[in-house]
Amino acid sequence: MVSERLSAMEEGLPAGVVPRMGPISSIMGEIMQIAIPIDTAKISPMQVREYADWVLRPRLMAVPGVAQVIPIAARCASSRFNPTPCMAELGISHEQLEGALKGFSSNTSGGFWNSMAANT
Repeated sequence: MVSERLSAMEEGLPAGVVPRMGPISSIMGEIMQIAIPIDTAKISPMQVREYADWVLRPRLMAVPGVAQVIPIAARCASSRFNPTPCMAELGISHEQLEGALKGFSSNTSGGFWNSMAANT
């Protein structure tokens, strides 16, 4: 469709401007999967996943041309949060912090908005 529309509008382009389309490629054609073989006697799958999330992924994302890196498999470790002394200086109590963090990683549906129901 883009090619058809591009050729139809060529007449309206300034002299010397030649529109070109890049090669048709799909992101699905450029997926690479990497396996990290492990010896479970030496390291746990959770430790390998943690390495993939916090060390390997940022390094791969720094490579020019890499658009996305998504670690898959193994269980995800729990989120880490290290309170700092400045939180106490800001008046944030341990109980407030704990309450905020309990709901931090809960999974819920995205839901939807029914505009008809909202207007009644």
